[in-house]
Amino acid sequence: MSKLRHLNLQHVAIERPHPLLQIPSKSSCDANRALVKLKLMTGTYTLQSTRSRFNKSEVDPTCRICNCAEETMLHFLLECTVLDIVRKPILSDIKYDVYLLSCKATKLWDEHSLEEQVNIIIDCTSLYTCDRMQAERLEGIEFQFKILTFSLHNERYI
Repeated sequence: MSKLRHLNLQHVAIERPHPLLQIPSKSSCDANRALVKLKLMTGTYTLQSTRSRFNKSEVDPTCRICNCAEETMLHFLLECTVLDIVRKPILSDIKYDVYLLSCKATKLWDEHSLEEQVNIIIDCTSLYTCDRMQAERLEGIEFQFKILTFSLHNERYI
């Protein structure tokens, strides 16, 4: 399914939820953040480009925040210049944690392509390169990504 292209299924077992869905919410705010993240993970988060495809040419695919480019997942999560004010402080905290999450620590955040960065934001389990899951680090980095996606979502709808 093309909607699940950002989802890493390597660590998913039959009849078990995805590892990121097994992380318990610590508060109602965290549960709300998880809803936005779940929509991104399942490809059901509606962007202008998606609306445009379903409504033929009745909807403009251009980002309504910056009016500069088509609003795709990449644009929304990493490229929209208006969202930089929200994105940059959170990403600066995340960069080192992403490096630590990988057992082999092969790449820094900036060494990943933009498409890889989108995949990591949506599903950070793709960083696993060892047999043992690093649950504490996974929870920490996933918490940061939930904050990032929820903050971008909120800014988009203000």
